[in-house]
Amino acid sequence: MSKNWKYPSAVNSISLNTNEEKTVRVCAKEYYSSVALSIKAGQQYRFEVDDKDIWVDFFLSCNAKGFRNIFLRKRDRRVRKVRCFHLCGTIGMNDDHNFPIGLETEYHVLHSGNLHFFANDKKDSWFANFNNFGCIHVNIARLE
Repeated sequence: MSKNWKYPSAVNSISLNTNEEKTVRVCAKEYYSSVALSIKAGQQYRFEVDDKDIWVDFFLSCNAKGFRNIFLRKRDRRVRKVRCFHLCGTIGMNDDHNFPIGLETEYHVLHSGNLHFFANDKKDSWFANFNNFGCIHVNIARLE
């Protein structure tokens, strides 16, 4: 199977000025979100998700903190150190710069590029994303 399934057919790129906020919708089915935040090294952001926002992995629902998946080994997850379906981000759609977000985090940008969001799940698995449902809303605030 082609790896094209990972990449959005169209990307909606946004950028924020200092002290500006925007809420974006992130869907669990997307390997890399179709909404990208254009960021530059040195900038600082805060990401927040309401804990009542829910997405679903096959039949298990959870918020952006994710859930303990006894069937998915840590080494098979895109971000090993956090739970399955934990909200994460990456720069450049290549998984070299993945980082956890969860319900709330502040992030100091080290690499410029487009930041995409995703539900932490099995890496490089079309089926793992095919059985994902729902979307959450991520509030993004640029601090610096």
